[in-house]
Amino acid sequence: MPELIVALEHLGWNLPTSVQDEAIPLILGGGNVMIAAETGGGKTGAYMIPLLQILCEQTTDKLGTLDEKDTGKPAQLNQLPFAIVLTSTRELAAQVLSLSDDLTPFLGVPVKTVVLAGGMGMEQMVKQCQQKVDIVIGTPATVATLLKARVLDVRDVKYLVCDEADFLIESQSNKQDITRLYSAIIGNCQVVICSATLHVPSITELADRICQNPTWVDLKGKDSIPEFVTHCAVLADPNRNEKWKSLVGNVVTDGLHEASKRTPGNLDIWSHAVKHLKLCVVREVIEKFQMTQAIIFCRTQLDCDNLEQFFALCEEFKSSSVCAVLHGGRREQRTSNLERFRDGSARFLIATDLGARGLDIPEVPFVINYSMPDQPATYIHRVGRVGTDRCILPVED
Repeated sequence: MPELIVALEHLGWNLPTSVQDEAIPLILGGGNVMIAAETGGGKTGAYMIPLLQILCEQTTDKLGTLDEKDTGKPAQLNQLPFAIVLTSTRELAAQVLSLSDDLTPFLGVPVKTVVLAGGMGMEQMVKQCQQKVDIVIGTPATVATLLKARVLDVRDVKYLVCDEADFLIESQSNKQDITRLYSAIIGNCQVVICSATLHVPSITELADRICQNPTWVDLKGKDSIPEFVTHCAVLADPNRNEKWKSLVGNVVTDGLHEASKRTPGNLDIWSHAVKHLKLCVVREVIEKFQMTQAIIFCRTQLDCDNLEQFFALCEEFKSSSVCAVLHGGRREQRTSNLERFRDGSARFLIATDLGARGLDIPEVPFVINYSMPDQPATYIHRVGRVGTDRCILPVED
């Protein structure tokens, strides 16, 4: 539709990305679609652009229909949501809302989009649901809570999106919430599933429940990673690099093997040494690659906190607040820490995989894996955050 083209041109989106080029015609055709694409590949636009076009076309048809039995005035628009977009985090929901808000002013018809997610006031969300709503963007648990309380009515939903579905269904409760939500929808509902990879049993299971006979848009393949990413493995070997000895007693680790006897061949001591040495290696990697900004992934919250404390001891970092930390134990700092990293006041974002979900930080030059992830799909999510301009990916293990 011409209005949508004008909106996209206003955003500088003159050409579709590969995933948008493949997915948008399929979604406009009305079928269920499953999308696997690299982070930053434009998948949000791939489902929001056709969603807005379908919604606008139906709204225009309703506005043009006269109620001849009564007053001859245009028919009243439906108050119930037309579409629901499920996201893994409130931050990702906010990013989807931002795109919707950028596009809808150009469409010429009223489109109301709301976010329903954890951390928002229940009274505020109830008021939103009681008004006319076209698109609901939310996390499964919150949407399910409002549905169970009969505050949110989804019977007329015609378009359901599961964004970052691989993250959504890690939680058994989320699986149940998504299934209940789908069951509450009356009539036909078009389903779009977006995931880092489609080649895992959990995604197949989800599709069997809510996304019958889908068309796949798979631009990644099984366990695919972006071609522009360069990987660099840095070995932390305490036998070859003894810098760790100067840190013992001066920096904090998890302390798990700290009291073990320091005898040759003792694997506990080896583990303790590696934990200290990895701190030195990260510092050396930052210096060698002249990193001005990077995301550093850790497996645990404690690793994140300890790395932050180590940076505070480093002479070259003392002059500035160099780190921002994202993990479940610092939820109240999440928004401010993200903003510090985005505006450059924090050079390094130290995060767990859970803490980094839903991040939209384009063109991050470096990603450091301080701890390697347990699953290949998690690694794909991590490396997909590296920008295309500078494509070194140091991997420390």
